Amino acid sequence: MDTALFPCVIESLRDPNYGLCACYELDEATSTRKGEIFTFHVGDDTDSSLNVIDSVRLDAGVLDCKYLGHTLYAALSTEKLNVYQVDAGNY
Repeated sequence: MDTALFPCVIESLRDPNYGLCACYELDEATSTRKGEIFTFHVGDDTDSSLNVIDSVRLDAGVLDCKYLGHTLYAALSTEKLNVYQVDAGNY
């Protein structure tokens, strides 16, 4: 699976076929970072493809993130900590 930005963190969800990926990119001309966090599904034994389920774009790079329970904590390059509730009803 290709990502538009550089992947930096992978977190697994409760179901091992689902995960989160955090990405970033540095624009060297403006010295700004942008980021994205997306949820993906991994196929079964006969289909190992990755499919994006949902995503959120950010005006900051994602430096790190941790998934605990149904909550994702993301440390951003703008000296902020974002908190997201993950709808884990399906995964």
